[in-house]
This record gives sequence, structure tokens and C-alpha cells, in this order.
Amino acid sequence: MLIDYSENALVELPAIELFQSLGYPCQNCYTETFGDKGTLSRQTFSDVEKLISKNS
Repeated sequence: MLIDYSENALVELPAIELFQSLGYPCQNCYTETFGDKGTLSRQTFSDVEKLISKNS
């Protein structure tokens, strides 16, 4: 039996599922790409992405 003790399995995916269950829009950007046609349109890893609140 193989058990996944990775940060992705123990922290990131459960957090995404929790926020989705609370009605927040979520996107798993583990394999994010950058540039104008990137996942979030960020140019680099250090660019900050605007967070969308539940009520917006």
C-alpha cells in the first residue's frame, strides 16, 4: 500500500477542497505557466495574483 505524504496531498489539495466547499472560486496552479497566455497571466513567479473574494 502506497501512502502519499507529500505537501500537495496533505496540505494543498485539502485546502483547495475546503475553499471550494465554502463557495470560493479555486484553481490548482501547481503546474502554472507564465506569460500573456499563462495560467493566471502572470509574467513571473514573483508577480502577485489578485485574490477574488467570495462576495465579489
